[in-house]
Amino acid sequence: MSPANLNSRVTRLERTLGTLPCSCPNNAELSWPGHQPDPHCARCGGERRIYPLAHQPGPAEALLRQTLPIIQKAYGNNQGADLSQLSNHELHTLKKALQATLPPKP
Repeated sequence: MSPANLNSRVTRLERTLGTLPCSCPNNAELSWPGHQPDPHCARCGGERRIYPLAHQPGPAEALLRQTLPIIQKAYGNNQGADLSQLSNHELHTLKKALQATLPPKP
């Protein structure tokens, strides 16, 4: 196999892996204007799940990161969230995290 053929095959494989969902643990990330994380997993090359926020979450970032597993559970493999998949405790935790990201009232 020629080096050019090998490079071509590796490029196609990387492109294919980039379109597959990442199944590594902790494969989700938050994004906001000015913070765009790599959409591909450094470990497997798969597509990571990115949850966009309208603004930088400030001090609520840590709380939101803790809720990423809950958010992933709600989304599953779908484009939209199915909150019926969450327990009451998970819903309360998610609500608390999302409310913490709201800008303060004037």
